[in-house]
Amino acid sequence: MKRTMLLLTMLLTLVSLSACHEHTWLDATCTEAKTCSSCDAVSGVALGHKWQDATCTEARTCTVCGVVLGDAVGHNWSDATCTEPKTCATCGATEGDAAGHRWNEANCTTPRTCYICKITEGSEKGHDWNVINAYLKKCKHCGVTETDQSKFPKDLGSLTPCTGKNYYKKYYEHDIYGNGFSEGLYIQIYDKLTAETEYVLNKEYKKFTTTLMISSDSYEYFKGSLKIYVDEVLAYDSGMMNLKTQPRNIEIDVSDALFLKIVVSGNSPYAKSGYAMLAYPMLIY
Repeated sequence: MKRTMLLLTMLLTLVSLSACHEHTWLDATCTEAKTCSSCDAVSGVALGHKWQDATCTEARTCTVCGVVLGDAVGHNWSDATCTEPKTCATCGATEGDAAGHRWNEANCTTPRTCYICKITEGSEKGHDWNVINAYLKKCKHCGVTETDQSKFPKDLGSLTPCTGKNYYKKYYEHDIYGNGFSEGLYIQIYDKLTAETEYVLNKEYKKFTTTLMISSDSYEYFKGSLKIYVDEVLAYDSGMMNLKTQPRNIEIDVSDALFLKIVVSGNSPYAKSGYAMLAYPMLIY
């Protein structure tokens, strides 16, 4: 059988060759082999397609014959941003316009800012302060407060006296009326003696404030006085005090003062001393 088929094939080839004295060949194409235009004889095989991959807008295409296969891939869009339109991540094609910035206007601490992309423009406005007191201020616009701790009232007891004894004490004391204070200058007024304590203010403060109280620990027949001098000028005189002396609020101008001096004098019989307390003695800037 195989021998018969081989003989038949040779016979057909001879017939084909005898049909044309000379072939007129048409070049092979993607799908057709090289072919004689006169007798339709073929030689070789078809070339096959040369494919160009599909793109966003074009299907897979043969670069030789132009035949297409399948569909275009389609764009891979990235949404528009503040500064760029909708863009294909694959081919770079764009569509429409940029979204534009969405601004939050500048405030005290932040410049004008796009709340989408966070880009800033210009500068912050800065706080517009209202001064509350010597050490506290508040912004008129945002309400934030700021303190200058260096300007907080200073406890006189935190200063070291340049002369005399530091009477500062943290201990609850009260008078016969039930008034009580937890800290201050707790000064013993001895019999008929006078004692002085002086502090350097160095012109740093505006006011001195305190509350003068006679401790219930004082003897019943205690008598004494307390005077406060500012640069050797008498600024406060308690007059004669005893166990029944009620608390007194004291406020003294110490603007441009170099020194503050406290002088206590006793006027009691022997061993009848008393205790005065300058509660919360504050120097205010």
